[in-house]
Amino acid sequence: MVAGRLSTRASGVKVAVEGLSRALVGRGHSVRVFGLADEAWNNGDSEKWQGAPATVLRTRGPARLGYAPGLARALGDGNGDFDLVHLHGTWMYASHAVERWAARNRRPYLVSTHGMLAPNALQYSPWNKRLVGVLYQERCFRHAAAFHATCERERDEIRAYGLGQPVAIFPNGIDRVPVVGSPQETPRKLVALGRLHSIKGLDRLIGAWGIVASDFPDWELTIAGPDTDGTGHHLETMVAANGIPRVSFREPIFGGERDHVLANADLFALTSLTENFALTVAEALIQETPVISTKGAPWSGLETHGCGWWIDHGVEPLAQTLRQAMAMPREALREMGRSGRAWMLDEFIWDAVAARAETAYRDVLATAGNATT
Repeated sequence: MVAGRLSTRASGVKVAVEGLSRALVGRGHSVRVFGLADEAWNNGDSEKWQGAPATVLRTRGPARLGYAPGLARALGDGNGDFDLVHLHGTWMYASHAVERWAARNRRPYLVSTHGMLAPNALQYSPWNKRLVGVLYQERCFRHAAAFHATCERERDEIRAYGLGQPVAIFPNGIDRVPVVGSPQETPRKLVALGRLHSIKGLDRLIGAWGIVASDFPDWELTIAGPDTDGTGHHLETMVAANGIPRVSFREPIFGGERDHVLANADLFALTSLTENFALTVAEALIQETPVISTKGAPWSGLETHGCGWWIDHGVEPLAQTLRQAMAMPREALREMGRSGRAWMLDEFIWDAVAARAETAYRDVLATAGNATT
């Protein structure tokens, strides 16, 4: 597996690579991970890594390009006997290194786009994407044996980009962790976790909260995550300027602390304009916390499984849903959360996801073998 950064700063992609690689090793496969170093990795995250053995390389130049001159050499040093490579992410130097490895060794690779071909995502840094596309990314796309999508909508985004190769659909997974608590005291809590980025729609969450907060004085809103583009400062200014009550901001939280915060929340909110998966939804449900998600994320199953709401974009639909959910007794919400945990345990645990990945890999290898012969 080849990815970008493997530290906690890489958020969902890091979790996906770590979890899938570990599950595949547990199923008897030999797996190596190649990624990029950053300050967080060098200052402690390397000791927390729980995936397959990882080779982490230094980069040069702009961070967004992820130029690691040692990556091509690392892939080639005795590693030409890999059956295949699973590339996680796009628009970085890793795409070039993997495509060249495949050409030299006549071996296939598949690409997980991780939502990077969504229309909203393509609008960010378009000139950089156009340049990288001409240099190597379009060639990487053309020569990929297959793609991986976490949901049907992401598959449709791959198709809309003009890519016709097979697309394997399987979700990201989640660890089988215990429920570490449950809401007991006031104030009751609405929580949102993730990057503080404009694409996350958190300004709409704050706007909706401002509409309903006065009617629910025993509730508070907590937003936690890294400020990646100045959105955090904008949100804090929005709260202060409008006198919106009981909103707090926290630094990113991970692992056991994250589980504790989610387990002791009454509701979790995801308001993204677009998401290919949104791991935080699964993390909330595994802790028996019901979820409100916009239709920017592929979580229609929240309503099918009775563990949340899947709603239209906008402040008004969100305010209406918040009003409905926050008026519910705590035990009614917890019952919804228990239904959500049962769903996660049935379909999203890493071993089950790894079994589906195995099938995708075998299909790629079978097709590649037929093409070779």
